[in-house]
Amino acid sequence: MTTKAITPLRQRMIEDMTARKLCAGTQRGHIRSCRRFAAFLKQSPETATFEDIRRFQLHLTETGVSICTRNVIMTGLRFLFRVTLRRLDLAAEIYHLRAPQKIPLVISTDEARPQRHALARDARSVAAMVEERWMEHANVATPPKTNLQKLLAKHFELVGQILDMLDDQESEE
Repeated sequence: MTTKAITPLRQRMIEDMTARKLCAGTQRGHIRSCRRFAAFLKQSPETATFEDIRRFQLHLTETGVSICTRNVIMTGLRFLFRVTLRRLDLAAEIYHLRAPQKIPLVISTDEARPQRHALARDARSVAAMVEERWMEHANVATPPKTNLQKLLAKHFELVGQILDMLDDQESEE
């Protein structure tokens, strides 16, 4: 069994996090962030300067780290500088990025009209095909109105009414 020696800085940071009742996962994440920063610096984060923080933030961006991961890393460093080291000047240099907002695809009513009419044609085709197959199966010339047929007829009637209402709204615009 091997035991790793904990640096005084890490021990102080763990104590600060424990005093603030941060959960174990958050503590591991903050420690991991500081370890990553120290590996980048090749020295203790206590010796960091404004330029080191700026270079590290650029390094994270250039290496393709996602915005979310980058912000998690920078939150751990902000805790280190603000709380443990009381270096508010360096903590102020840490900034978070906003993820770009994804705009939903919206189509105009003119673009939607052919799709709606195609949907109505397809629905009527399905109804006709179901009726045709039923007639072949039942071997009759005119099928009696079954519950399925009544349901399909009502459904397609409602689809037609909805399409008519949409066409009316378009003509009013």
